[in-house]
Amino acid sequence: MTTNITVVAVPPAPIAVLPMGYGLQGAPGEVAISTDPENRLRRGTDAGLLVPEIVADPLAYYILAKA
Repeated sequence: MTTNITVVAVPPAPIAVLPMGYGLQGAPGEVAISTDPENRLRRGTDAGLLVPEIVADPLAYYILAKA
């Protein structure tokens, strides 16, 4: 028994690329960081901005994984 298979190549959809700094901007070299209490944005060791991971209770994850 022989089966014919047809392969059709479809090009990927184009990706929209936005220019750097798209949206609201402050003065050059100025970054406005929110002072809201739930804001976790911090400066990294390389002076970049990052949101640190939330430290979770490893015991709770272990119990849920074993359940």
